[in-house]
Amino acid sequence: MEHHLYTNADLKDKPEGSTLYRLVCEGGLGICKVCGLGEGSLTTECPGEHSGAKADDVYTGKIDYVDGRWQSGRLNPTNQMWARFTADRAENSA
Repeated sequence: MEHHLYTNADLKDKPEGSTLYRLVCEGGLGICKVCGLGEGSLTTECPGEHSGAKADDVYTGKIDYVDGRWQSGRLNPTNQMWARFTADRAENSA
């Protein structure tokens, strides 16, 4: 399942001072309407249910949601990108 990110239109009736409004509309952050995960804690696939309790483990690269289940030792897209960046930097500085 794909993530469905909030848009400014989704939040047009929310108070401008609300945290979600500020993060999405003013900060431009991507937050999933279904699972509640956002930015660096977005999983490869949307788990289809609120998963905020797992956000720290996703963010730190301990777990990811892929192929319809939580998997240990899998990096989410953000952590995959970071791993490539650090590997490239190490290779280019050698």
